[in-house]
Amino acid sequence: MDHLVWGAALSKLHSTIGELTEEDLCIRIHYWGALAEHRSNLEHKHSFFEMCYVAGGEGTYVDEGRIHPLAKGTLFISNPYRMHCIESTGMQLIWLAFDVDAGRTSAPWNGQFARLAQSDCYILHGAENSPAVLLWKAIMQAAAELDTARFPLDRLVLALVAALPQTFTPDRQQHKPTLPPPRSASLRQALQFIRDNLESPLKLEDVARYFHLSGRHLARLFQKELKMTFTAFVRQERIRLAAYLLRETDHSVKEIADLTGFGSVHYFTRMFSAAVGIPPAAYRIAPQQKGMPFEEEHA
Repeated sequence: MDHLVWGAALSKLHSTIGELTEEDLCIRIHYWGALAEHRSNLEHKHSFFEMCYVAGGEGTYVDEGRIHPLAKGTLFISNPYRMHCIESTGMQLIWLAFDVDAGRTSAPWNGQFARLAQSDCYILHGAENSPAVLLWKAIMQAAAELDTARFPLDRLVLALVAALPQTFTPDRQQHKPTLPPPRSASLRQALQFIRDNLESPLKLEDVARYFHLSGRHLARLFQKELKMTFTAFVRQERIRLAAYLLRETDHSVKEIADLTGFGSVHYFTRMFSAAVGIPPAAYRIAPQQKGMPFEEEHA
């Protein structure tokens, strides 16, 4: 797979972002990506699946502390809510992020993807000729070279995702808020990353570096498209998650402060009170406060 065609392919593949449906399977494509020199990123997690293929170079994949070597031909998948990172000085890497709409998908398909999400079989070495990789290469080539108005890619993409539960199985190894089509792909990915990692320290420069951007450029995207700063968005999402946890769980205020990245109860209480008008403990028991503290403007 020639990395020189990746740019042309990605511009077409972004048209598949959103929901794709075929009979009893409904998936949501979050984003596609490709880099000729993918470098190390921060440890993080997603609320969705992210499948990656190493087209060239070497590196390391760390999943929940387990270390795996990466080389040309390695196919791997980051399952939802698993802490992971990639370490490399420069790999040719392509990736696809997606999840399954459980409410519009049949029980058999939901069961297959639920088992995939819990499986420890998430990496395949020497997968160049596996059906999933061959199909992925065909999709990239078709996107780069064909008129996609006459040759729709949707069904090929659905077929690729549908192949994954059978691809990542023990016998094969032996031989979570939907985003709209992007204003900007970089911003959309950054918003999802923030929401998936609210319990972690989130600094503008670190998030920008993960997406191979400058902090200044990411800050401009927030101001231009959301009319708010990076810091204000992170704080808003932490407050939103805290309100949900206060309403729907029995976690203590201290636990919620930790889960939402505020750290201390004092700081959490001060920020929550300033945003919502009452302290967290009062919000939990007040019937009139059962709505969200913010309208869902950016989900």
